[in-house]
Amino acid sequence: MIGIVNAKAKRKHVDEDMYDPKKRKIELRRSNRIRRTEVEEKKELKREEENEEQEKENIIEVIQPKPIEVHSSYVHTELSDYEKLRLKNIEENQKFFASLEIFKTKEDMMMGTPKIKKPSSRGLKSEKKPAEPIILRPRSLRLQRIDPSGDPLPKIEFTEPVEEHPRKPAGPLDMTPTNIKNENKENLSTDFSKCMECLQNQLTETESPDMKMCVLPLLKLGLTEERVAKVVPNRIFSLDVHRSASKLIIGVGGKWGHLGIWDVESKNENDGVFLFEPHSRPINCFKFAPMDCGKFLSCSYDGTVRCGDLNKLVFEDVYCTNPDEDQWLSYFDFLSPDGSQLLIGQNMKAGYAALIDRRTNSSPVQTYKLHDRNVKTVSIHPLKKNYFVTASTDTTVALWDLRMLSNEGKNKPLSYLPHLKTVSSAFFSPVTGSQVLTTSVDDRLRIADFDMSGSTQGLNLKTTIRHNNHTGRWLSSFRAQWHPRLEDVFVVGSMDRPRRIELFSTDGTILHNYMEEEFLSSVCSVNAFHPSRNILIGGNSSGRVHVFM
Repeated sequence: MIGIVNAKAKRKHVDEDMYDPKKRKIELRRSNRIRRTEVEEKKELKREEENEEQEKENIIEVIQPKPIEVHSSYVHTELSDYEKLRLKNIEENQKFFASLEIFKTKEDMMMGTPKIKKPSSRGLKSEKKPAEPIILRPRSLRLQRIDPSGDPLPKIEFTEPVEEHPRKPAGPLDMTPTNIKNENKENLSTDFSKCMECLQNQLTETESPDMKMCVLPLLKLGLTEERVAKVVPNRIFSLDVHRSASKLIIGVGGKWGHLGIWDVESKNENDGVFLFEPHSRPINCFKFAPMDCGKFLSCSYDGTVRCGDLNKLVFEDVYCTNPDEDQWLSYFDFLSPDGSQLLIGQNMKAGYAALIDRRTNSSPVQTYKLHDRNVKTVSIHPLKKNYFVTASTDTTVALWDLRMLSNEGKNKPLSYLPHLKTVSSAFFSPVTGSQVLTTSVDDRLRIADFDMSGSTQGLNLKTTIRHNNHTGRWLSSFRAQWHPRLEDVFVVGSMDRPRRIELFSTDGTILHNYMEEEFLSSVCSVNAFHPSRNILIGGNSSGRVHVFM
């Protein structure tokens, strides 16, 4: 009786659990977990059984191999003990898996699992709706070229891109100052003509004085407010001083083809500054002709060399590269005192030298490939005109002989002086040409001996001076310049503060720092001495020229 009551109570408890949703959910999860475990075990057993069958087949193939013709001494008629033991283990494993009846259980579960039936397709058939067409957005009024009122907008006319700084037309170009207003143009043009006429036939013979006698006056040079003027609108790339001993005339080459002439001692309303525009790109080299007071030459990145004739008041073409090719000119030097023969540094994916002879009509230009990269400067020996040196961005200074150059292929230098980085300039000493002064981006000034008579012919490094030459992109590069009458003194700009211009000797000693904080507050990258007077000129990157005298 008690057992019956307990059974009923137990059944009642089970029925209540069946209707409890939480417990019902737990039971379903438990049964599903058990079922998944059983299914996975069956799959695992089936895989093992298939593997065992495959191994058995492989063993049988090993036991009964195909007849092979081998030597009689290698034939074995009986299985080894290891192979017998392995076959015995396989048989025992198969009997054990067969006793578990795993595969039978798997088949029973597969039979008990109901198949999912597809929904009936009888009766009403579902109709497929046609795809609705995509409605395109209307084009905007801007694309339709219509204004908000509905009127059509004018057509856009295509204009070809115009070069920002095109090359100036072929010369001769009028030498008319551009900084003079129309009402004053006649008066100041007359002043300029008179100023230039005073320079005619005013050449001074330069001597080679003793260093001590010439350096001492240089240490006393000073700067005043009246001797500072803005000569070109932008950065100064080059400058030179006229050789006249009675009149101080300075020529300056600017960034966008501007050429400024400054009569320092003039007192007219324009402060003696006359601005011209013979080029369209930076004038990287400007020089007065050595033996012709009335001429000066300028070389520009726009691929042209022009000669300013003070007698005719025009700019004449000396040399022009092909305008359709990307060629630019970097520097030039005089082969003849009258300026009829020039050696020009020309660049077009490599460094070339162009030999210009204006006296001949046939083949006036000869070009020679010298470097794989650009040529920065060229300098001709003051006495032996067949020798010249080039500074290049390939980190070398090379020595060449004009008599040995060929128009075909790249030429081989007589000697070269290696540097660590780009070489900004290399110049022969002005009197004897026995030394070469170089300026490099590796923050070094170098002086090399030039000798073609001894056993060590060529360029031989003599002195290395540490100097900060990192001017950056907004300042013109430093180019150390010799004193025109001395072999042992040169001048170079400085990045030190307070701003200064440094005077060096060839042994690396700083002879003097030209400083004037009140009037010199910027870096003078381009500097030069007067050929016959104790005057120093410095130009900065805002177009101002400073005259120490």
